[in-house]
Amino acid sequence: KRDSLGPEKDKRLWRNSVYTYLDQILDLPISMITPSAVADVLRPLWTTKNETIDRARSKADQASKYALAKGVTTQANPFDIRTLKYLLPDVSDSEKHHEAIDFVHIPQLYKNTLQALDVSMVNVTATHALQMIMLTALRFSNGAGIRTEWISNKDSSIAITALEMKGRKPSDPDFLVPITAPMNQLIDDRSLFNDLKHSDNKLAGQWLFPQEFRQKDDRQWSHISDNVVRE
Repeated sequence: KRDSLGPEKDKRLWRNSVYTYLDQILDLPISMITPSAVADVLRPLWTTKNETIDRARSKADQASKYALAKGVTTQANPFDIRTLKYLLPDVSDSEKHHEAIDFVHIPQLYKNTLQALDVSMVNVTATHALQMIMLTALRFSNGAGIRTEWISNKDSSIAITALEMKGRKPSDPDFLVPITAPMNQLIDDRSLFNDLKHSDNKLAGQWLFPQEFRQKDDRQWSHISDNVVRE
């Protein structure tokens, strides 16, 4: 199934989602992955993080259908929502999301993050990622997902590849973000922080805001997740 997912970014996000939320049952024999077992894993987050956990379920659902079509298994799809809905609690369609902050309050929020860092009250990497998003107005995946290789001190810009930008074609030019003075200071702070924390880890060094993810018995690295930043 992995080979049909397209760009490496899509493969990475797909894999991270499945392993983060469904890891408890991925090592089980196929015969033991039943709708009841799947529901037991989904249930703790089904009402509180429904959108996130359902995306993971949907990816596993696709993989299960793919395995069935390829003859890898003859077992009924245990991730099918048409069956799982009888085993999971109802989720209100009127789920409320956090209200977006008025842009006039962004400068004060930025100052608050600086003060929080001064007194060590917060997750440093998550706070730095939030600061970069505020300074650039990028989407979360682009602001928090900045790769160190995109940063050009010579050109004073961050060149985000077209494949990473929503709605862009692979043939489109890189999206250039000018590096302002506050951004430059933040990048310097991140370089120092990453050198102290991850100096011997080349995988973590690919990201300006790295985060470790568990993948079965291995540890993989990607950019920090939106859930960590929200917390």
